[in-house]
Amino acid sequence: MWKSMQVYYYEDDKQALLLDGIRPVLQQMKANGSFVRAYVQRHWRFGPHIAIHVEFEQEEAVEGCFLQIKDRLKAYLSKYPSQRQLDESSYLQLCEQWESECPGVGPLVPLQPDNQVAVVEHNCVSGMWKHPLLSELLRSFYAYTYELVHIEIERTRSNRQARYVQLVRMMASVSMLFPSRGLDAGCSIYKEIASNYVEYMKRSEQKQFIIKQFEEVDGQWGVVFDEAVQEVVQYSSQTGLYEGKDELLRRWSAALKELSSAVMKLTEEGLLQTAEVEELWLEHLYPLSGGITGQFASKAERLLSAVTKLRQDQEEEQCSAMNAYCCLMGVLDGLLPLFHISAHVKHLLAYLMAGSAERVLLANNQYRMQRAELN
Repeated sequence: MWKSMQVYYYEDDKQALLLDGIRPVLQQMKANGSFVRAYVQRHWRFGPHIAIHVEFEQEEAVEGCFLQIKDRLKAYLSKYPSQRQLDESSYLQLCEQWESECPGVGPLVPLQPDNQVAVVEHNCVSGMWKHPLLSELLRSFYAYTYELVHIEIERTRSNRQARYVQLVRMMASVSMLFPSRGLDAGCSIYKEIASNYVEYMKRSEQKQFIIKQFEEVDGQWGVVFDEAVQEVVQYSSQTGLYEGKDELLRRWSAALKELSSAVMKLTEEGLLQTAEVEELWLEHLYPLSGGITGQFASKAERLLSAVTKLRQDQEEEQCSAMNAYCCLMGVLDGLLPLFHISAHVKHLLAYLMAGSAERVLLANNQYRMQRAELN
């Protein structure tokens, strides 16, 4: 059984809390056999917090385990408290800034006190979490990759460029697992996600500013991202599994492959329908848009059109592959807040991924044509 607790912490940068506060506690208690497995998520409902999800074998173990976690985290918070001031108005603005990381239907308030450890079952779920089979797969994936993700957060703790590059590599490794289309699939979907973001800015000057910013970052770092994406392509097997020198990325790719296989099997058995998964995935990407900006339907329609293009003229088994691809993109999207990636930066990364993928695909095609001419 899974149980949850929340660590309310208003400070925007939660890396210290994740790495120095929560992680050592969970590592030690798991080693002691206090619970089966655990993972964390960054959420904003009822106040900025880290949600800790723990799986237990027996109900009797929950209270004692959570009491120990609570006591140790309260000691950490008393030593390193959040100092940020938030009222309801500024908090709601913050939720809009992190739009797609405020999952679930229902109210966002009342605002809970800062530096508080609570044990509350919110039962506010949206997107892929609404499907019982998918939610169990997601829990297993996040628990399996918990330590892997935190190693990467720690490695890039003070290096923004290194973090962005690795996240784009993770995006590329997701794309490589799409049968027959690989990087091309990722290029088209991430390009549409970035375009959606820019298109629905309320003012033309906002659009111009964002386009200029995205182009400047691509101009400064594009070569680095191109090399990173090319390395993923070069060292991926025919099945899309990354086999290069980056151990963390190898483990990440292997976990993605397992999740992909599980989703495809459920689809082939008729337990997951393509339209259902796509709808849940779109809600996963834009959970607040319908209630706050009224743009969900239009955003979803455009993105769904791009997804449909990937399925056109494909074999019937590609439906299961499309389901798997939507889920893989969804799980990565759910991890981005832990890396301190806001909605704006997420769309910047989508833009960078799409641009690098286009250039890598073009370069590789030109190389193959030259080789063919020589032969």
